[in-house]
Amino acid sequence: MQEQFHFERDRSVDLWFMRSALLAQFGSEPDRKRPSIDDQLCASILSARTHDDVWLKAFLHVKAHVGGHWHLLGEVALQDIRRLIPDVTFAERKAFSLKTLWRAHPEGFAHVAQMPVAQGLAELELNHGVGRKISAAALNFSTLRARAFVADTHVLRVLQRFGFIGALARAKEAYDAVMPAAGGFEADDLFELHWHLKRLGQQVCTYGKANCGSCPLVASCMRRFDA
Repeated sequence: MQEQFHFERDRSVDLWFMRSALLAQFGSEPDRKRPSIDDQLCASILSARTHDDVWLKAFLHVKAHVGGHWHLLGEVALQDIRRLIPDVTFAERKAFSLKTLWRAHPEGFAHVAQMPVAQGLAELELNHGVGRKISAAALNFSTLRARAFVADTHVLRVLQRFGFIGALARAKEAYDAVMPAAGGFEADDLFELHWHLKRLGQQVCTYGKANCGSCPLVASCMRRFDA
């Protein structure tokens, strides 16, 4: 059964509307120092479903343990990695992902910069625990600044309530919906759109209750009356 979306017009119109409304609400996203793709990949694995202060502490502990040389993580005992990240969600699974990632790729992932984005995403997603959200973040958030859109839990919730994607869509489906509609968006525009949507999901369109009166997208939101 084909999914029904709120708008009959092209999704690109909706995406530009969202971008303009969010820019007016939050202002331009400041540029920031970007990590290497190796750092970002590890950070993204640890950050999944985990509060920022928790995953950042875990990331710093793991990085310090190997002296910043991620390839050494492949030789660290699984239980030792687990002890370094005790408070992150799904710690056992993430420890396994980190160990297998660096055991298989001690050379790191800088070479992905030479690949087309689609190939880079596919290369990263061959690894345990790396789905579209993590692979896109590794490409877009890092020094590679690749043209890829990141859809985390907050972003998905906003896009679902807005009607841009279906209620059961996940990161891959969101990526496949956003990227064709984002023809005029550069990599940094996609970076900014992610953080604007995330901020809206954290502050306004929250999991428990949507504060529709403060939402810049409310006039066109599919869920504005039942949120």
